[in-house]
Amino acid sequence: MAPARIAKTNWGSPFKYAKQFFNAVIAPRTDYATCIWYQPSNKARYSAQIRTHTTIQRIAMKSISGCFRTTSTAAPENEMGLPPAWICLRSKVLQAITHMQTLSEKHSVHKWLQKARITRSSSIPHCSNRENIMQQFPYTASKTEFIEPSIRPLWWLPKAQITVAETKDDAKAMHDKILQNICLGTTRYIYTDGSGIQGKIGAATFELATNTATQQHVGGENHFNVFAAEVSALATAAEVILYSNRPKRNIIFMDSQAAAKAVDNPWRQSGQSIIKQFLDTADKLKSSHSIQIM
Repeated sequence: MAPARIAKTNWGSPFKYAKQFFNAVIAPRTDYATCIWYQPSNKARYSAQIRTHTTIQRIAMKSISGCFRTTSTAAPENEMGLPPAWICLRSKVLQAITHMQTLSEKHSVHKWLQKARITRSSSIPHCSNRENIMQQFPYTASKTEFIEPSIRPLWWLPKAQITVAETKDDAKAMHDKILQNICLGTTRYIYTDGSGIQGKIGAATFELATNTATQQHVGGENHFNVFAAEVSALATAAEVILYSNRPKRNIIFMDSQAAAKAVDNPWRQSGQSIIKQFLDTADKLKSSHSIQIM
């Protein structure tokens, strides 16, 4: 095998480069198209496929780590931080089915996924890979978020002006400088935040002029995260601006760089539907109204 030709215990490539070579070249070739030829199950841990994959990984680990031939397979796996073969292949299959589930809602693969959800519990002598994965991992049978290739055309320009400070101190200084010249009559100041507590994810906004706050329960932590809550708070702030005829200049303060960058440059990512909600609301604003996010 190639690692044995480029590294030994006393010569050749250093350990980190040899391991990088294994992860970048050997592993992708051995588990190529895993979702087609491998069906995860408790019995599959001891199948011929797993034994062959383990043998290949063991040869590579022995060459890279320089361990003895009699060393157990688990020892170099722990030393090199590599998962066992059955975990590696199972992860590849789960990643593949997750990728299929999150494809565009119009994609033809969803027809076959829905068929697998219906027949996964039937007594079928030879089930398909899709039916097998949904039998072994029932949570994969639940529907997930559809992620479109793009929610805005290439020529789209953001309605909101995004300003992201490099450090927390810079952000605080920028905030204090703006409030030194505060003008509640011509400018609306809104604070947004998202957080999670006791397994629940929520979003909130606070308007400085009216001293009013809005709260929103986004969902449980099994389906949403704090990033989604931060973007939901932005969407709520945009709705407040849209349905109010007061100041035309609006400044939104938030503490999530990820959420600010996501609405400034939307792409194929989780939470896309919430990002689209904010962008759709912002696009409905009149040209005379402006939003500045900091």
